[in-house]
Amino acid sequence: MNDATRWLIEDLMTKPMQILLVDIVGETLSYDLYEVRDDQRVAHGLIETDASTSGFDRLNAKFGDHAIIATRIGPNLGELQVPVGVSVRHVHLDRAACDALFGPGYELAQRRKISQPGQYVAVETVDVIGSKGELDRVAIIGPLRAETQVELARTDAVHLGVTPPVRESGHLEGSPGLQLRGPRGVLTLAHGAIIAQRHIHMSADDAHRFGVHDHDLIRIAIRGDRELELGDVVVRVTPGAVLDLHLDTDEANAAGIESHPVVLFAGIECAADLAR
Repeated sequence: MNDATRWLIEDLMTKPMQILLVDIVGETLSYDLYEVRDDQRVAHGLIETDASTSGFDRLNAKFGDHAIIATRIGPNLGELQVPVGVSVRHVHLDRAACDALFGPGYELAQRRKISQPGQYVAVETVDVIGSKGELDRVAIIGPLRAETQVELARTDAVHLGVTPPVRESGHLEGSPGLQLRGPRGVLTLAHGAIIAQRHIHMSADDAHRFGVHDHDLIRIAIRGDRELELGDVVVRVTPGAVLDLHLDTDEANAAGIESHPVVLFAGIECAADLAR
């Protein structure tokens, strides 16, 4: 919450009412509902306008006249650019997997840092083995995680002979397994192979600037010779995050994305409260 919002709430603390803050993004209104006596956001959603009624009419009908509607200045979508990081197939290891593949207590060595703070590409690699094929020298992204995970593009999955679901990182329930081969042995995973849902990392300041919230679904527009607009991009807001859109190699190739590209923010598709 910014200082202007907090001042407005504090000024009205004695009044039994709610404050509804609205962002206008194209033809869509994105709203946040705040209780005056408790400045925590208690609701967030989207209102689609139509020919018969305005978005504000629908908000009044939904929340009643007791709600104060304060309109925030929405972002100029054409000016909001996002850098793109193309995510090549890679593996995240947990402690047990690292021990099995490289030896007890083995520590991964950093080859180079990647965009998000504290994460890096390791010197070490593993081979990924499926029922129909193998992928040699697949990158490991450190540091170690709570559970081993293999992130693939659809083309990789076809080559290996698996059918991974499209998931957010860490959501591994019901995903297929694979084998990993390292210098000290082969590890069979019962599950862990996914195709990562396209996502964008943001700090809290970035999210405020874009007018979005953690786990909103947004759209992005890719300009150039193979112009595309992509939806179902999940927003991931974390402290210290660096603004970065992650697409896999299939998505990047389909759009003709080259090195160090930027794309345009094309609006909110679904609010977090509705997307879950």
